[in-house]
Amino acid sequence: MTGDDNRIRDPIAHRSLRAVATIMDEHDLPKLDALERAGNCYILSLRYFAERPYPRPESIVIVALCHGFVRLGGDGPGAGRLAGHAWVELTWLEEVPEHLQDAWGAETISSVAVWDPTQDAYAPLPQYYLHNQIEPEFVTRWTDSAEVLSMLVHTENVGNWADESQLPEPAFFIDE
Repeated sequence: MTGDDNRIRDPIAHRSLRAVATIMDEHDLPKLDALERAGNCYILSLRYFAERPYPRPESIVIVALCHGFVRLGGDGPGAGRLAGHAWVELTWLEEVPEHLQDAWGAETISSVAVWDPTQDAYAPLPQYYLHNQIEPEFVTRWTDSAEVLSMLVHTENVGNWADESQLPEPAFFIDE
């Protein structure tokens, strides 16, 4: 696979999604401080997903808008509780150097990074999940712009769209 495989399946839905994300932005989100960014993770992640300002876009093959739950640390409100959160996962392919292909048994390998809206930073997926105590079974991913647009229309909000019914405890939402 190459970056060409990262085509937007429905360009009209994607343009509509970008327009909705822009209209919903009532203030200059990129200039928010860390505390303000924490309360806007859903809109920030939606905008990032829609605008696609990714590093090395030619090698990215899957982009997923994610809604799930992190375990809050510290001693503030909700400390120790699950909190609704949004982020974007980027999966890309790397070519394995020819002299290692036999040993690795592959011509390409995939890597996944997470863009976190509260930090405006990237992290490797395993470290991000471990640090934030994210349980993968409670993460919902959308990779198709048409699906995301449908969720926006159906729910009339930017999130949380994750299924809370199976959580072991009630979730805390900073955005509310």
